[in-house]
Amino acid sequence: MMNSVVDEIRVDEHLCIKVKYIVDDRGMIYIPDLVSDGASGLQCIENLIHLGVVASVSMRSIFLSEAYKPSPVGTVHNAVIMRGAVINIMKRSTGKIREMAKELKFLCPSPELVYLIAKKFNEEALKGMGLQSIRVMHELFKDEYGDWSGFEVTYGDNGAYISSHYDSEGELTWAHHVGFAFSFWQVPAMC
Repeated sequence: MMNSVVDEIRVDEHLCIKVKYIVDDRGMIYIPDLVSDGASGLQCIENLIHLGVVASVSMRSIFLSEAYKPSPVGTVHNAVIMRGAVINIMKRSTGKIREMAKELKFLCPSPELVYLIAKKFNEEALKGMGLQSIRVMHELFKDEYGDWSGFEVTYGDNGAYISSHYDSEGELTWAHHVGFAFSFWQVPAMC
């Protein structure tokens, strides 16, 4: 069984329903239609600051590096989030999560996904998903210290925060309240 969380939007006198995300019976969260605005790394940082999202120094250095390449304007990204709470604690290391995603035919996402998720979902929405943070499982970048790192958006006592986490060996073990974002081709049919 699939459940949808939707936004109701009024256009003139008509009610339009826009799917925010879908949760399947395994607890996977599908987020369709995250559309790129083509923002450069600097524009991403500025837009996030405008939204009240704090960007760590390492995240800024990666967004400002030549390695960060935004998608063209209008590119649609579909994300799927594997919730840590539904993953056996013995399988909650980065390497094992990547193996599970490969078996499920999920794809390695663009690093831009952390920006698109932070723009779309606030702390209340993440809590509604049963999450405190989302780790985007893109290919790792070298941060300003030369360490292999990946992006994460977190909501905590000090508000929204995007940071990078060192994880070159794939053995970092994650808590149950973390979600792991991948890409997918198509949202499963809602029957």
